[in-house]
Amino acid sequence: MPPVNDSLVKLVESVDTGAFVTAAAFIGSIPTFALGDGALLHGPMGAQKRIEAHKGSILVAAADNNQLVTGGDDGRVIRFDATGQTTEIANENNRWIDAVALGPGSAIAWSFGKMARARDGKGATRSMFTPSS
Repeated sequence: MPPVNDSLVKLVESVDTGAFVTAAAFIGSIPTFALGDGALLHGPMGAQKRIEAHKGSILVAAADNNQLVTGGDDGRVIRFDATGQTTEIANENNRWIDAVALGPGSAIAWSFGKMARARDGKGATRSMFTPSS
C-alpha cells in the first residue's frame, strides 16, 4: 500500500452529520450539508447549526456560491441562502422531487414524476408534462 500523503490528511476534518449526506456544498466559504433526514447542517467546522428543512428525506440538491436548493420526499422544494434563511419555492403535495437545477437570474427548476417546472427570478412558474419520468 502506498504511503499516505500527510499534507492532504492535515487538511481534512471529519464531520459527524448524524445522518446520510445527500449533498455537500459551500455557501460562500461556509460548508453546508443536505442530509437524508431532511435537515441542513450549516456553519464553520465545529460550530455547525442544524436547520430543519424537510419533513422527510432530502433526495436531491443543487448549489451555487449563494444558495442551496433541495428537493425532498415531502414534495417540497426549499431554497437556503447565504443569510441562513430557508424559503419554500414549491410544494408538490408529497410527490418525490426527482431533480433540481439552478439557472441564471435566480431561476430554479425541479421535476417530479412526469412533470417538470421552472420558476424565474420574479416568481413566474411554467410547467411541462414529459413523456417519461
